[in-house]
Amino acid sequence: MEQVLKNVDANEVMTAWDEQAEADKFHVTKLIFGEDRRFYELSKLLQTSKVQTATLKIKDAVSEEEKLKLERALGAKVALRTLTMPLGRAAVFLSSRKPLMSERFPIPKINFNSLILPDMINVSLEKDAIDQNLYDWGYFHNGCSSGLMISRDTVDVNGSWIVFNKPPKLNPQHAGFLLGLGLNGHLKKLEEWHIYNYLGPKHNFTSGQQI
Repeated sequence: MEQVLKNVDANEVMTAWDEQAEADKFHVTKLIFGEDRRFYELSKLLQTSKVQTATLKIKDAVSEEEKLKLERALGAKVALRTLTMPLGRAAVFLSSRKPLMSERFPIPKINFNSLILPDMINVSLEKDAIDQNLYDWGYFHNGCSSGLMISRDTVDVNGSWIVFNKPPKLNPQHAGFLLGLGLNGHLKKLEEWHIYNYLGPKHNFTSGQQI
């Protein structure tokens, strides 16, 4: 059994985590801690771009219609859990990355689909299954955790690059990204006209009215 686990570990493909360059960190930790998989497993637990898995346990016999309702309800709970994952990611990867100034900073996507076991049923989140306010705050924290990943020692972050990451229409996720940048001291280089363009539209999350 030990030999089998070694073979699996040796041939395991380390792919980019949530479309980011965490694969490099996997390779480094694997070289330093060859038999320690905690960083790898923790990173997998914090992935929001992958389909989440959950098990539905039903004690009594139910109809197929009732079972489908239970599966959808569980899928909604899984989606709520997914919205909280960025909080953990912010703690694990705090101030750990230096972005390329020629590219936008990749913010992990959030996948609300779930795979319900033991029936292996794919459940898509129904519209209005989660309150819009919860969506907004989840995306806000997703952006904030990404902003917090950018190292405090990165000196190239400036107002032009921050605006380069700005979406066509302000949204909670970019507002959170700005908060994360600010907490790591990267908003000091914003020009006054940058600040005006952010505050002028009076977007609740960006201007801080919701915080």
